[in-house]
Amino acid sequence: MNDRPLWADLHNHNALGYGRGTLDRSYEIAKGALLDAYCFTPHGLWHDRPESDAKMKAFHERGFELVRRNWRDIVAKANEENTDGRFTAFIGFEWHSSRDGDFHVVFPGEAGHLLGPDSADELRRFCREHGALMIPHHVGYPRGWRGANWDQVSADRSPVVDVFSEHGCGMEPESHWQMLGHSMGGLERSQTLLAELSRGRVAGVVASTDNHFGHPASYGEGLTAIWADGHDRAAVFGALRDRHTYALTGDRIALNVEMSRAVMGDIVPADTPRNLQVECSGLGPVDYVEVLKNGTAVLHESPLSADARHCSPIGGPPLSARQQPLRPAEDIYTVRIEFGWDAMTAEAVTDWNIRATVTGGRILDVAPCFAGGGGPDYARTGGSGSEPCPASDAGLIDKLNRILAVSPEEVELESFTSRRNARPTSAVVLRLVGNPETQVAIDAESEREGASNSCRLSADLGELLHRDEWRCISQTFSAPKIRLGQAYHHSKTRFSLAWTDPRPGESDWYLVKVQQKNGHIAWSSPIWCR
Repeated sequence: MNDRPLWADLHNHNALGYGRGTLDRSYEIAKGALLDAYCFTPHGLWHDRPESDAKMKAFHERGFELVRRNWRDIVAKANEENTDGRFTAFIGFEWHSSRDGDFHVVFPGEAGHLLGPDSADELRRFCREHGALMIPHHVGYPRGWRGANWDQVSADRSPVVDVFSEHGCGMEPESHWQMLGHSMGGLERSQTLLAELSRGRVAGVVASTDNHFGHPASYGEGLTAIWADGHDRAAVFGALRDRHTYALTGDRIALNVEMSRAVMGDIVPADTPRNLQVECSGLGPVDYVEVLKNGTAVLHESPLSADARHCSPIGGPPLSARQQPLRPAEDIYTVRIEFGWDAMTAEAVTDWNIRATVTGGRILDVAPCFAGGGGPDYARTGGSGSEPCPASDAGLIDKLNRILAVSPEEVELESFTSRRNARPTSAVVLRLVGNPETQVAIDAESEREGASNSCRLSADLGELLHRDEWRCISQTFSAPKIRLGQAYHHSKTRFSLAWTDPRPGESDWYLVKVQQKNGHIAWSSPIWCR
């Protein structure tokens, strides 16, 4: 198995359908966000859409026809971008159903077929024929309003369920990530995956953005982590099929869950020793780690309340950097570079070119947190509605968020921020090896409404553990700003937990939830003992 999880967005839209942005741009952003796997999923068919809304019907028909005309190019582009060992590009499409809920279909190889069946049964037969997965998403909506019809979700074709996206959280009945942005209503708690697992379902978890702005990996809109045996289509698809996955709201939390020899997603015999081991490494301080047994929390631990007999902070390099041993007097730190904000009602777009340089230390890895999923006008008129996105969004759909270069000493990125995005800020988090004297410097250039500006920020890690460094790009009070800071020692961002179930039963399942203090969450696929 890889020594780190692979990051993936398996459900995302652009102008080939009824979204925004080009296909080429979507792939540029996916690779620039350092995704390991991506599936562009254009809209295929909504066979039982309401017939009473002619405007909405025509809007969707135009999108479906656009996909049909461009399907050959969509398949060719995925095969062109797919590169073993570097970037896995899957072929897929989305299928809507008011009655049976929505699925995005993911094909295993270089062949992809577009089908518009009139029932989930027919879609399932099609997926079996082509070896494809049909992944249910935004499952928490009420049944009949494109929420999941769990009777139509089969374990063989739907081994994983998409539990988080820009729609909100469908994993658990109470969440600060509410389902608010769309017209299908909010969360029906009996529809959540946690409720369905408690009824006996076997399913792993994934999360994907599902935004219609051609921006995969848009921060805070969902991300999938995959523990695979390799980095090619076969290995990644196999890991999805085996449920070796976990779901993230945004921050790339590294999470490993094991029970004896089993890993997340596995089904093991009932007599397997119930010794659960959890290791997590976040992009910010860990608030708590929770173990759920059969849907009920049986352990809730935080770094402040941990019992040293079974819970402890962990030392050494993070999960994603175990091949780079520490030298004497070195330690691990995370540093977040965040930029954007702007005036609250600003229509402007700010273009950024940022270079971060580390002196007296080295960069282990980089976690992009780029926001670009469209703003309120887009959500109101272009997300799943009946009108095209407003012309005012044209200033966003040709912009790129991407990491341009990474070395042990330097990271360079290109980005854009706007109040018309889903979030007015973007960020990048650096995992560093160093000491309190290690220097971090930021050189930022920006362009906004025809005005060019630049600024420099610099501080050592010892300072950044206690305060942040700020600059703004002009003297205007509400000008966009950049922050260097929110630096933490690994003892705050990493945690391990070992727990033995004192009352194992004949049929149990175990799921781990990790939440950071900033509210971002990772949910593991369960381990089942049967």
